[in-house]
Amino acid sequence: MIRFLCLLFICAVAFGEEQAPVKVDEPKKVVMNEHETAFRALLHGARLEGSFTMKGKHTIDGTAKESYEISSLDKMPNGLWRFVVRIKYMNTDVNVPLFLKVEWSQDTPMIYVENIPVPGVGTYSARVLFHDGRYAGTWAGDGYGGHLFGDVKKPKTKKGPVEEKMKDVD
Repeated sequence: MIRFLCLLFICAVAFGEEQAPVKVDEPKKVVMNEHETAFRALLHGARLEGSFTMKGKHTIDGTAKESYEISSLDKMPNGLWRFVVRIKYMNTDVNVPLFLKVEWSQDTPMIYVENIPVPGVGTYSARVLFHDGRYAGTWAGDGYGGHLFGDVKKPKTKKGPVEEKMKDVD
């Protein structure tokens, strides 16, 4: 296949055919309001650390630990949000891009998941609210579900040499 493409290119050059420039569409810039901007700032590069309960075919007594690392979060032109997430709970540890709806109640965002397949994990529905650095919600899978809750944690930023010297001045 590569030889064939090279042959076509050589023929086009040899016979003097000019190639029309390829037009690449500019990515559409998505405008976000102040609540959407704050939501992105809260979750982009954050880790959700918390617990979940499970009722149904796989019952857990009490709560179990969960962790979601959101490496990136972007609002898409179609209104959905692209979450690139590492999901860790029990024996599951996967990285997946998820395209999800976010609904708003005034300034409070809620991730709305309705029968979304998560590669390597299963198909889920959930409603997860975010407020004051915390999250809480409900979730459901195939014949089981429960509650989830926890804290939004941002990585600590490392101070450079100038910032380290400035703290001594204070």
